[in-house]
Amino acid sequence: MTPTSLAKENTERVGASRIIRLWRRLPILLRAIVAGLFVFIVLQTGNTMIFLANMSTTPEIPWMLPAGLAYLWVAFQFFNGRWGPKSTAIARRGSMRARRLGRGEWAAALGAAFPVMLFFITVTMISYRLVTVPSEELPMPELPWWSTYSALLMISVVAGVSEEAGFRGYMQAPLEKRYGPLVAIIVASAFFWVAHLNHANGVPRVGALFIMGASLGLLAWCARSILPAIIAHAAADTIVFMGSVSSLGPNYIWEPVPLKESGVDGFFWIVIVLVVLSGITSAVMLRRLAKITHSEIKS
Repeated sequence: MTPTSLAKENTERVGASRIIRLWRRLPILLRAIVAGLFVFIVLQTGNTMIFLANMSTTPEIPWMLPAGLAYLWVAFQFFNGRWGPKSTAIARRGSMRARRLGRGEWAAALGAAFPVMLFFITVTMISYRLVTVPSEELPMPELPWWSTYSALLMISVVAGVSEEAGFRGYMQAPLEKRYGPLVAIIVASAFFWVAHLNHANGVPRVGALFIMGASLGLLAWCARSILPAIIAHAAADTIVFMGSVSSLGPNYIWEPVPLKESGVDGFFWIVIVLVVLSGITSAVMLRRLAKITHSEIKS
């Protein structure tokens, strides 16, 4: 290495260390919010560009699915501390909180993830009956079924990964260490809703989105990892999106009639019962999961 290149490398290293020092001087609340939104936007934007490129060129060939998943994997690995710069690798890994779970932990986490997913889906169904939520169509042309389902699968997976990495990872995890899980979950859930304000139905869904964010935040805290929350989030979006397109369920599930028009019907009470049962089951399973994962910290 020549003296000139060595001097240039040292200058770049000093500049990077100054930026890191300035970043660390910012309040943890501000750092967590900025970092979480940044990770969310990066993971979302790359896949949005791939999706739009596929739709505008060859929509009948769903190459967006492998391309989008590849981009998602690379970006996720980087934000999880893989590759350089080494100076931020440990911090990135801690902020992402994508800890690998043991076999027993996975069993408990998946046992909690299913009732949590059912809880926020049924809460959403009730909220759609209580308030008028404008429908919003995805920007897709007429597609063959294989392209439609590939697009919906990619959108669901991207939402699960990007939103959990950004909000329950980079935003919530650092706040937990400083303010505790309650404040961290509230802040992350609030910004999770804010991130959906670009949708036409973002404002009327404030309650449902906040409860969904809080449920996933609690799952991530109990598991000490965002991986179960990613699975629950992506699975819920897949069920809702594909169910609405394929009409697998009756119209009153995917296009509910407001309660003020239909009145209280039998299906509404069924959903109420499901909310209560899934809520109780979620609380029991999350407590069991937390005992397993957080006992390692105490020991």
